[in-house]
Amino acid sequence: MTEQAVKRFQQAYGIANSGTPATTGYGVVGPVTSLKIQNLGGNIFTTPNNVASVATTPATGGITITKTLYIGIRNSDVLLLQTFLFSKGYITADNLTGYFGAITRAAVRKYQCDTGIVCSGNENTTGYGVVGRLTRAKLGGG
Repeated sequence: MTEQAVKRFQQAYGIANSGTPATTGYGVVGPVTSLKIQNLGGNIFTTPNNVASVATTPATGGITITKTLYIGIRNSDVLLLQTFLFSKGYITADNLTGYFGAITRAAVRKYQCDTGIVCSGNENTTGYGVVGRLTRAKLGGG
């Protein structure tokens, strides 16, 4: 039962969707899953409120971010974004810091270009490198 709960959690937060503990960490609480659990208060499997927060992730496998994210901020939404970007291969596990720096901006730009959101300009002209309305919609599975 615990392994299945870990798998559901990993899927809900875009950490892993398949594989084995040895190949992707799917089904075990490794460094990425552990960091996300800590970010959510460390007791996600024991309180109804935290379980409900897992359920807010879209069924499409995306993530829900409600605030604009940009270089220089640090918060749990940035960590959620980084976890998603890690699960898609845009950043490495050592970049899961919760801080939106140059590496996260570069990963967001690559994601934006790869998914057809925007491929040029900058944060102020086109939103290139900022997680604004269009990027948040795409991250949510849209």
